[in-house]
Amino acid sequence: MKFRIFLLCLCFIIQTQGGFSQKLNCETPQLIPKPQKEIYSNLFLRLPSVITISNDIDMNAKSILEKALLESLNIEVSYNSNENSLIRFFVDKQLPDEAYHIKIDTVHIDIHASGSAGSLWAIQTLHQMIESISLTSAGQIKQLPVTEIEDYPRYKWRGFHLDVARHFFTKEYLLKTIERLSFYKINKLHLHLNDDQGWRIEIDKYPLLTEIGAWRSFDKYDSICIRQSEYNPDMQIDKRFIRNDSKYGGFYTKADMREIIAHAQKYGIEIIPEIDMPGHMSAAIRAYPWLSCTGNTGWGKEFSYPICPCDPKVIDFAKDIYSEIAELFPSPFVHIGADEVERDTWELNADCKRQMKKHKMKSSADLQTFFVNEIQKSLKEKGKKTIVWDDAAVDDIENEVYVTFWRDWMNENANMIVEKGNPMIFMTWSHFYLSARPSFKQWKELYEFDITKDYPNMTESKVIGYQACVWTEEIPNEIKLEEHVYPALQAYSELIWSNKRNWQDFLQRMSLHNRIMDREGIHYRSYTY
Repeated sequence: MKFRIFLLCLCFIIQTQGGFSQKLNCETPQLIPKPQKEIYSNLFLRLPSVITISNDIDMNAKSILEKALLESLNIEVSYNSNENSLIRFFVDKQLPDEAYHIKIDTVHIDIHASGSAGSLWAIQTLHQMIESISLTSAGQIKQLPVTEIEDYPRYKWRGFHLDVARHFFTKEYLLKTIERLSFYKINKLHLHLNDDQGWRIEIDKYPLLTEIGAWRSFDKYDSICIRQSEYNPDMQIDKRFIRNDSKYGGFYTKADMREIIAHAQKYGIEIIPEIDMPGHMSAAIRAYPWLSCTGNTGWGKEFSYPICPCDPKVIDFAKDIYSEIAELFPSPFVHIGADEVERDTWELNADCKRQMKKHKMKSSADLQTFFVNEIQKSLKEKGKKTIVWDDAAVDDIENEVYVTFWRDWMNENANMIVEKGNPMIFMTWSHFYLSARPSFKQWKELYEFDITKDYPNMTESKVIGYQACVWTEEIPNEIKLEEHVYPALQAYSELIWSNKRNWQDFLQRMSLHNRIMDREGIHYRSYTY
């Protein structure tokens, strides 16, 4: 309270003290997502050529701050005790895990947080302030306004989903993407690591998954991209992933993935792996045809042939896969997919007929529930929590299974899922699928999304968070991906972090973030407003 009164007084006082403060004549920092509370005065802290940072700040946060100061402002960093540092850190166990306070006066920058998560988000806020200085005060004195910020996230699950199965992206690009997500306080990266079009993660016990399953002949989506690239170069398929002019693919080794995971941990992001079963498994079936009830790949009325849940050998295969995934990824979560399963081959299979009769199953849908429950139990034994798409949640699954809800044309399922007690992550198709055709209207609707309007019986306390989602069937390269992701990501980040939002205010702040993206070479979609 005393500091707030001090700040309010400073708004009307011009003061010089120790060469560090004078009248502020620059714009307020344009932060995204907008902090819950922020107060700025008309004084500022002038930044010296060497800044001393407290040794008490989390090592990862210090590294990010040091890089930002050096690259954006050419300011060197040294480290010292808290009392002898310009940037100081204070532990406040009264603050929630991801909450933080920043207090900037004319002498110090003080960060208050309960631990590493809060200190990291505080540093990312300072990072944005540093970027603002770099872009708005070229050739001028480097300075930060005397400030108080009190901030915390609206949701604990702030996810971003990326499909690397349909089209592949390099390890190096994922590392860069992780840094961009963290800049906007996204804390989960859900990687869709397999689908009909490709298997993207090394599995020791089944090497053919990457030797064969990681590669495909050009499919109908590749043909679409090739045709469109004739008049739109942004639709060109990335040549790094093409073999012999007609084979497309790639995969991450376990060493690659460990590097990705470590980088994500440094930036406060948890990698959520998804191996989608029993459907979406054509790439795996190409490698191991015995996985299918028919002994080969194929296509039913709507979706591809799934693996056969009635064969004990197939169940063992699935458990082996998830066992290696559970060992590789430190996240407590594993997403097993279980969406869009074409069950016709099960209904015609003699083993499946016997299993349904033996266990008095009413339909082939019960076989899918059986599969989900078997995998969930296996993962639970390894200390992991299971996530499924909402397709699987309408059946008799355990209420401790997490659900990503995407089918917003089936609104009643959302209420049914939370009433059963399953934790739900919201990522509905019409708002959160960034791979849809981007537009100014879609951008604004994402920013202004209000779950209580479309789902009047859904209290926000029943939703643990949100995910933005990108599927890459028709996104063949990094340029096209960025055109879909930015500036939607900034709008999304404010939706899931900030309790109070204002579209016009957001647009004003976006002008600085467009300049940040210009400097980083991000191929964002530009709107006139």
